[in-house]
Amino acid sequence: MAIWRAVFGETLAGLQLSSCHLRTRRGLRLPRPSPLCSPPSLALVPPSSPSPAHGVFQRGASEEGRGEKKEPPVHTPRMTATHLGTAERSVAIGTDTFRVWEWGLSPESPGTAAPVPPAKGCPLFVLHHGAGSSALTFAFAASRLAALVSGEPGLRHSGACVVAIDARGHGATTCANEELELGALANDLVNVVEAVRRDSEQEIVLVGHSMGGSVVVEACNSGRIKNVVGVAVIDVVEGTAIESLAHMNRILKEKPSQFRKIEDAIKWTMRSRLVQNKESAEVSVPPLLIQKADPPVYVWRTNLAASEPYWRGWFEGLSQKFLSMKTGRLLILAGADRLDKELMIGQMQGKFQVVVYPESWHYVQEDVPAKLAESLIDFWRRNQRLAIIKRFPIPIKSPAAASPSTGALPQ
Repeated sequence: MAIWRAVFGETLAGLQLSSCHLRTRRGLRLPRPSPLCSPPSLALVPPSSPSPAHGVFQRGASEEGRGEKKEPPVHTPRMTATHLGTAERSVAIGTDTFRVWEWGLSPESPGTAAPVPPAKGCPLFVLHHGAGSSALTFAFAASRLAALVSGEPGLRHSGACVVAIDARGHGATTCANEELELGALANDLVNVVEAVRRDSEQEIVLVGHSMGGSVVVEACNSGRIKNVVGVAVIDVVEGTAIESLAHMNRILKEKPSQFRKIEDAIKWTMRSRLVQNKESAEVSVPPLLIQKADPPVYVWRTNLAASEPYWRGWFEGLSQKFLSMKTGRLLILAGADRLDKELMIGQMQGKFQVVVYPESWHYVQEDVPAKLAESLIDFWRRNQRLAIIKRFPIPIKSPAAASPSTGALPQ
């Protein structure tokens, strides 16, 4: 069997299937590496030559040596966020500026420069990415989610219903202090939500991927975000996350430090099986890089190695915090059923919902964006506030009124 290695997609990668098997779309089973030879919480990927069972990045052996004339490759423009109906803006919080991406904006009214105010009852999904990623990792999932929200009765053309944030030290956000301490990240999220939401009555659904899951749980438990109806955590569990921390430095050293072109970074991401969806990688990878003039290369925007002092703090106590939230709870896993003891007990007691996508790797929002959007809209439907219909008061008969059976007249 070929030797498998772990590639670090962000600070933590996907959880490992306890069954040690993955079912492919063709119905085949691929063996999972033993947890004894690889960190259990990392995305496990094959070497650069993929398995034929996956049928990607590999030309069939029957095509070799045929001598057939090959057509020149057709150049297709790289997908960008503008293709997905998104808008971006900057939110100033003190001296820091956070880049916020919005989906579901209503059309502008004639003669005005501002979007039409959102209708009452429209929820706001707030998406927070993981370490080393950016807001546009949710681009396809957010676009689909906004379409689903717009299709809800009474919510069509109701303003921005999905927002994603570039955390400090990531993407286009600029902060004087880019330390990735959990409390600071949660405080940033609280401030940005208050800046972008319609009012305090708007329902909020917090969604966090990997490290972002810890951030949304921390922000929810602070009690500073009003009217949170649900929190969804994507592919992070305290037990397996902490176990993998011992391997992080080694995995970071295996990552390429620079690329000559953005396209090279996209190819590396696909070849490493960090993301299976090429169109999503074309949108999500460019914000992870910045260009240096001398030499003219692209390097990673976020220095993950510098955040090492905060790694353990991201995940310690996460299970207890998740179960103690006074709101709806959803745990989405990338083909994994390995929960720590505390979550296992909580699941058996029905304290939260679990959704598993066995066909996905760690970046669930990029590998299966449509399915993730469906899960999130269903989660909101089950946890939204119910409208109380006021009834007209029913008048009470006067005690002096006569009973119809006696035939007596009222006094």
